[in-house]
Amino acid sequence: MNILKVFGIERITPTFVAAAVATLIWLGLAVNGLYDCTKVLAGIFKAEAWIPFLLPASFCGWVYFLYRKCRETAPAADASAAAGQVKAHKGIVSALSKPAESADELCRKIQETDERTPDALFEIRSIGQLFRGIYEHQETLRYVWLLTTEASLPYQECVRIFLKRFVPGAEICGEDEKVQRLCHLTAKTDQEWIEQSKTALAEIYSREYLSQTGLNISDIITDISGGPKSLTVGMTFGALGSDVDIQYVEQQGHRVIPLRITPDMILEQMGDHLRKLAKK
Repeated sequence: MNILKVFGIERITPTFVAAAVATLIWLGLAVNGLYDCTKVLAGIFKAEAWIPFLLPASFCGWVYFLYRKCRETAPAADASAAAGQVKAHKGIVSALSKPAESADELCRKIQETDERTPDALFEIRSIGQLFRGIYEHQETLRYVWLLTTEASLPYQECVRIFLKRFVPGAEICGEDEKVQRLCHLTAKTDQEWIEQSKTALAEIYSREYLSQTGLNISDIITDISGGPKSLTVGMTFGALGSDVDIQYVEQQGHRVIPLRITPDMILEQMGDHLRKLAKK
């Protein structure tokens, strides 16, 4: 595990090490030079007494200025989350379940639904939540990654027709062999479901893959509403990260809820669990 990933550093390269060492040396020289400058200024302005107090005060003022600047920009970025709403994303990762109806029957229903009111499609069990989650991002959505199983793969065409009618700017990703291999899961056990779905999410969110699509991590949201429970667990672990957004669509009411599951939350829960075990 790369411990530096918490600082946004994906991997350590010789160039990165050289740049880090050069930066530290430069910083040390700059601090020493600044200290020498203060001594010169103190001698020029005869201010040996108050210069030592001025430096900490000015530094505190600078920190406060940066704090105010952050406060000004942060609410705008998190306004939708604060209001319990999901902001529109350019990409979404969803798990496709197997509905009770046949794929042909569902495709017919989608074709016959009025393009202005797709609400009736959200009521379809096992796939309506997926439709609702995708439709939430209709204004900006461009890419859809579908995690499929052998049972749900035939229903991918239903999602394709839904996109064509209701979210025409988006398409299903899966033309290249790598994406097909990642998104089409062939697991046989719950443990394999978890591992495969976690791997798929990690690859989709990798910087190498995202650079090919021109997206950032924050441009993609993971929907954990569909699929088997073990697959949902794997998706959740695969989407852990401070920059990763997660959503869930309610079965009743179809409200799209933003979720924030971070490693800190997992560690906190694990700590509570370990304390309980220690008391037994």
